[in-house]
Amino acid sequence: RKLDDDKFWKTVELPNKGKLPSDFDSTQLDWILGPAIQSGGKYDLRFAAEANNDNLHAGIIIAGLGLRYKSYCSTIARTYLVDPNKAQESNYKLLHMVHNSIIKDVRDGMSAKDVYNKALSLLKIKKPEMEKHFLKNVGWGVGLENRDPTLVLNAKNNRTLKDGMTLIIHTGFQDIDNPQPQDKHSKVYSLVLTDTIRVTTGEPVVFTAESPTSADANSFFFKD
Repeated sequence: RKLDDDKFWKTVELPNKGKLPSDFDSTQLDWILGPAIQSGGKYDLRFAAEANNDNLHAGIIIAGLGLRYKSYCSTIARTYLVDPNKAQESNYKLLHMVHNSIIKDVRDGMSAKDVYNKALSLLKIKKPEMEKHFLKNVGWGVGLENRDPTLVLNAKNNRTLKDGMTLIIHTGFQDIDNPQPQDKHSKVYSLVLTDTIRVTTGEPVVFTAESPTSADANSFFFKD
């Protein structure tokens, strides 16, 4: 749908059957990402690839989008598993655990590199063979810019997080070999979860929390 379709926005229902604020202005909305849909062994977790005309392929489907509202940016991405095998389910549950641990740990006063290194340490404990697939950062700062290059959550950034900062938490595994491919398009897959959060002195505010991330919510089974 068009972002400036007022009729559509009037039908949007928030959690607890709430409505959008009366001063919501759809003309202030603009795309900064996508919507981007990836499947069939072709995954770019930077979401930099151009859209193509390939048909959606069952298996691992990644969907991401980003919006700017009144100049401020936000992004969300989810992975959906269609008839996954046990290895894919296991790796997704691992991703989900690491992603949630990152969000839970983010605090005012923490350094960007500590966010990344703490997540990497957890991964090494739980499943060290997945380290080679782990992305080189777990997110970045966001605001008027879609991506603040001085606030990337990687292993080397010493910048300190502050109460009130908005972050994109972007946790992913890239190019995992599938031990039980269904076809030639299922030999390799990737997994990602992306949320927009605000740093506080306690647990952060997760702006995108209403979109579920659990394996139960995001897995679909059609085969016997």
